[in-house]
Amino acid sequence: MKLLSLSIILVAFISQSISIDILKIPEFFTSGKHHVVIFNVTNKTSETVKPKFKLEIPEGWGVVTKPFVTSIKGNKSVRLIYTLSLDSKVKPGEAKITLVVTQNNHEPARKEIKVRVAEIHKIKIAVQSKPDYVLAEKEFSCTYSLTNYGNVREQIKLSSREGFLKDNIAISVPVDSTIIVEVFQKSKEILNKPQTIVNDVIVYLVTQDTNLTKNTTLLGYPSVSGAGSLYQGEYLVEGGLAYNIFNVNESQLSVFQYDIKGSGFLNLDKTKLLEFSLRGTDKPKLTRFETYNKYSLRYKDKKNDLYLGDFNLGLSRLLERVRVGRGVNYYLTLGKFQVNTFYNQLLFFPTIKDQLGGSVQFKTKEEEFLVKLNAIRRNYADGTGSSFATSVESVFRRKKMTIKGEYGMSSKDNELGMGSHFDGVYRGTKLQLAGSFLYATAGFEGYYSDGLSVSSAVNYRFNKSFVVSASTSYNYITPKQDQIYIQVAPFYQNYFLSTTYYQTKKLSHRLSTGFRSNNDRSLLQKFDYEEQVMKYAMNYKLNYFSLKLDNAYSKTRNRLAGEQEQLSNSIQSALSLGGRINKNFKFGLSADYSNTNRYSQENKSYLFYGASVSYTYKKKIQLGVNYRNNAPLEEQYKESSLFSANISYQINKNHNIVLAGRSGNPRNNEMQNDYFYSAKYNVRIHVPTHKNRNVGHVKGIIKTEKLGGVEGIVLYLNGITAITNKKGEFEFNNLPPEKYFLTIETSSLKSDLICLEKLPKEIMVFAKKTIELELEFITPARIKGKVTYKKVKQFQSKEFKNERPNVIVKLTSGDLVFYTIIDQQGKFQFSQLKPGNYKVEIVTKGMERNFTFPIKNKTIEVKSGEQEEVELVMKDRSRKMNFSSKKIKLKSN
Repeated sequence: MKLLSLSIILVAFISQSISIDILKIPEFFTSGKHHVVIFNVTNKTSETVKPKFKLEIPEGWGVVTKPFVTSIKGNKSVRLIYTLSLDSKVKPGEAKITLVVTQNNHEPARKEIKVRVAEIHKIKIAVQSKPDYVLAEKEFSCTYSLTNYGNVREQIKLSSREGFLKDNIAISVPVDSTIIVEVFQKSKEILNKPQTIVNDVIVYLVTQDTNLTKNTTLLGYPSVSGAGSLYQGEYLVEGGLAYNIFNVNESQLSVFQYDIKGSGFLNLDKTKLLEFSLRGTDKPKLTRFETYNKYSLRYKDKKNDLYLGDFNLGLSRLLERVRVGRGVNYYLTLGKFQVNTFYNQLLFFPTIKDQLGGSVQFKTKEEEFLVKLNAIRRNYADGTGSSFATSVESVFRRKKMTIKGEYGMSSKDNELGMGSHFDGVYRGTKLQLAGSFLYATAGFEGYYSDGLSVSSAVNYRFNKSFVVSASTSYNYITPKQDQIYIQVAPFYQNYFLSTTYYQTKKLSHRLSTGFRSNNDRSLLQKFDYEEQVMKYAMNYKLNYFSLKLDNAYSKTRNRLAGEQEQLSNSIQSALSLGGRINKNFKFGLSADYSNTNRYSQENKSYLFYGASVSYTYKKKIQLGVNYRNNAPLEEQYKESSLFSANISYQINKNHNIVLAGRSGNPRNNEMQNDYFYSAKYNVRIHVPTHKNRNVGHVKGIIKTEKLGGVEGIVLYLNGITAITNKKGEFEFNNLPPEKYFLTIETSSLKSDLICLEKLPKEIMVFAKKTIELELEFITPARIKGKVTYKKVKQFQSKEFKNERPNVIVKLTSGDLVFYTIIDQQGKFQFSQLKPGNYKVEIVTKGMERNFTFPIKNKTIEVKSGEQEEVELVMKDRSRKMNFSSKKIKLKSN
């Protein structure tokens, strides 16, 4: 018993004599990499001890370097430095490493550490196959390989901006695996010359909330569009005939309307433009729905720009921004100077008889600096005489900054008026500034009078996550009203301070606080309130869907309540959702609920909601529908549409029918609900402008190794088509001199043939000359092969036994590069090859760690119509353990 007690005391003493501390350890361990771990071992006794150290590590981990320590002096410490390696197949998650210290068959110390192996998300996208070229408005496809080089199985969703996938939209990719996806696409309309077409695949990593994109660029060539023509140039004329039914004040009106417009160049070098527009109706005075007669003509060349008839005139922001008038407007460009003069009679502003004016402008070539002098004289219809106004405006631009300003003065009946405006924008990396100021006195004879509008915004980005902003707006100004756009905007003020937090690329939060005031300036004043507001907004985007949430809490004072003017609590919550199911179907939903006393003496609840849908069917039928149940009082000074729907049917390229309907409230009228229906037929006519006799011709013949099979082959030359006869002959006639590209419809070949020349073939056509071609077609060669996989017998865990991956084989010959993936038997094939020398090789990147390649590549020669076979070899890389009798001493500082 005494001996047992002594042993227990000795063990207790030894266990307290050595302590272990951790000096360095990674927060996360990463598969396929090396890491350093440092321990500090302390001898707490006064005697020298000779312990042994053992580091216990998980399976798949290895010790690259370890310390050599034989003893620890009394009351001293030593550092143990270990370099650990993790196999690339080590799975993520929690793991455990333990340092064990033994002495005289006892264990005086043990340190167990729980560590984490990081997840590695690494998907690589590579283009596997793509067509040599694409014909306009034809369907094609590209294939992509997706390889998972990470250590977790990836859940991904596939999409494409330009194309579409027929299946495998949501798939799972195991570790060290490759999948093949095919993206289909229909090319766009291409005229005259080749255009770049982009096919793409978007890989969305679900767990990472990250998109990876791979783009493939191809050349698209014009497709079939008829025979060659002697006519050049094109003048486009579009016409439409509409029948409308309007319901106004419970009275129904039927209105016919026609629209004809044309646009095109009068010469071949496209320097002389002529445009015209004719719009007429049997009820021209129904101006509310803009059913009035309008006729205009425009001619433009390098120096001159002339408008005649009815046009929108915009002289400057202060003097005349946008109004419809009838008259003449002429611009003359002389180098850096431009001179303008005009005369018109406003169509919907009866108090003005007519107006005459113009401008002189100077600007630098890069448009960094502009200065402009404006003047306008108005004669009034009521016999009150005339007015004269002038202004000077300038623009200054730099890479990050734009400044605009204008100052104007006017005179009428010896009364002077003044107006000015200023706009400035600065866009820095972190700081963005924007400001706007507009002021006009009561006697100013311009586009505005008697008002002030001020707005500003400051944004500062601290980092990728946080942005602070401040904004102000003050608006007490309205354009002088005409018969069409009669609306008096409310007098409003807003002052807000906000901070935005970008949680991820797709999720953001905004918190705002501030003050706002809104005062109805119409004759029947419906609202006049002010609020102290606290707002929270969230924006979230996920693939093709977006969600926006706005919440506000306010202290609201209704100034129309008179003696019972109240300060009450208001709440408001708005939700909007938008997205698309596919390229053809888009939708939107919105709801806005508020409980407030803004419009009444007591709090009342208001609910506004709406929806929108747009759908396209085979590019032939387009449908659009918008609905909302009502409009807030703040918006009722404008024309509001509560329901609208339209459907368009494209009969062919030049004819379509449009059916439309709309229901809404007139301005400042809550009770009245007007509606209209419309049916319209549109037609487009392409009128040639020139007859060109300076044309060229292309003739050719297709030859093959064997007789026959040369009739009925379809060839394309930009927008022209030709078909070979029994002898293989073809021709293209009446070609305007320019560059063309010859392509062949491969599906029209009667046997397995390929052209020896590279297609598309570039051809330059000259006037009054015939180009003769000879195209030789041969039977293509083929390479069939196999990748032989040889396993190596060795002792190792089942988890780390190699399996043959989806090996990619590469074929090269000069600039030509092709890829393919072996099948389950390791076989592969390359077909449609021209005679020549080819190099076949295994793409070994990412596999060298686990495999060797005794026969990695071979170079072979193929001949027309022949098939060559090739074998490539890969095998497991042996895992060896090397032992050394030498002692390695590591020093630690």
